[in-house]
Amino acid sequence: MSIRAASKRVLALMRTRAALSAVSMMATMTAMMAAMIVVVFGNLSTIEAADRAVHHTRVVETAAADLLASSLDQETGIRGYGESRGEPAALEPYFAGQAKFSEELQTLYRLSSDSPQQTARLDALREGLNRWRSVYASPQLARPQSQIADPALAERGRVAMGEVRQLLDDLRAEEALAAQESEEARDRAYTTARIVVGGVGLAALLDLLGSGRAWVFGPSAPRRDVNAKPWPSPRPRREPWPSSATRSARR
Repeated sequence: MSIRAASKRVLALMRTRAALSAVSMMATMTAMMAAMIVVVFGNLSTIEAADRAVHHTRVVETAAADLLASSLDQETGIRGYGESRGEPAALEPYFAGQAKFSEELQTLYRLSSDSPQQTARLDALREGLNRWRSVYASPQLARPQSQIADPALAERGRVAMGEVRQLLDDLRAEEALAAQESEEARDRAYTTARIVVGGVGLAALLDLLGSGRAWVFGPSAPRRDVNAKPWPSPRPRREPWPSSATRSARR
């Protein structure tokens, strides 16, 4: 075989190896990229849902804090009205707190429309404040201010307002727990996305290095088992004995 023919054969073999390595690498890369896209998009959905939940919780906590402040304003107005012996200006916090409480309560109803548990808490909160008004605010407004303060009435008002505060604390605690769970889910999604992207990148690099090695050096030769018995060497071929006619001709 001439040198030119041998060179052409080597070049053809190298091209075949390069093509096979390229096809294998492209197939592997496509599969890894598809898996990465599926996982990353799934985690992005989790991250977006967690962000919405955290934002929702912050809005609810703000509204709940305003609801508590408006309840305290109503209590302050009624107490100031009694201490001032019926001064009408003392009731300004009471009426302002009523309007603010109604506004923030409607906001919370709208934000918690998809949560039956929170809606039930809001119903209980509204009933609790109405009970405070019936057992303390209304009797306090109706009684003659010339009378001495009624300790029993004040105690009923204190207990009723304590129930309202407890309901608000439970509402805020529930939202804080939901926010914590959403933040933890978001952190897990971020971590998973980073691991998947890093793993796919590392696998792609290893695949690229392996394909380059196969292209340059060719496939690895199979390793021989050192414990295997050696193959028997072929016996030398014996020449047949010449016939009598051949021996006579040689003579």
